[in-house]
Amino acid sequence: LLLLIITPISKQILQTGLFQILEIYFVILINHILKIKPENQRWQFVLTILIYLLDLMQSLLNLKIV
Repeated sequence: LLLLIITPISKQILQTGLFQILEIYFVILINHILKIKPENQRWQFVLTILIYLLDLMQSLLNLKIV
């Protein structure tokens, strides 16, 4: 019974930790991209996608894990 209670909680903690690590990597990457000249449209597109993914990760954290 204890295992049935702990397993979902440990999964949520693990996923939350992984999302936090991914978010740190995204912030580092975004800071690197911002140093690139704004005329480069390809990097602007990548930056837009990264910002979208960060928003998506925050939404995923709010989902309940079954």
